[in-house]
Amino acid sequence: AGQAVPLAPPSSTSPGDDEEDDDDKQDDEWGPPSPIPPVFGSPPLSTTPPPSSPPAALAIVRPFATHDASKLIGSFARWEVVAPCAAVGAGFAPAPPLVLYYSKSIRELRGTPAWPSLEAFLQGASSKPWRRCFGSVSLLG
Repeated sequence: AGQAVPLAPPSSTSPGDDEEDDDDKQDDEWGPPSPIPPVFGSPPLSTTPPPSSPPAALAIVRPFATHDASKLIGSFARWEVVAPCAAVGAGFAPAPPLVLYYSKSIRELRGTPAWPSLEAFLQGASSKPWRRCFGSVSLLG
């Protein structure tokens, strides 16, 4: 089970492709697709939402491991120049959550040499220009 660590809020298929040849049907060994697995303990997804359900939610997930934590932190420098929501005007409505997903537990992450710089980055995230693009920022592992 993962542990989420919430962070501070910001300070400021083509049509017509469904026909198959008989040869293609005979060679198809894959069968029907498997159901989509639940994400972060959410209930299973339905392929047909009920009419009253809200639109599908979007989350931006940035996975990382101990050996590439510094690359993850460095990659946000690009977002300080051009915020990721700048490409779509005012951004998404509502703004999606940003999840930094560590490949192991947060407890293990805290014991690594990468933790001090990652912790400083997370504490300073609320003042960064890209922070306005996200409804929340959290660390999960």
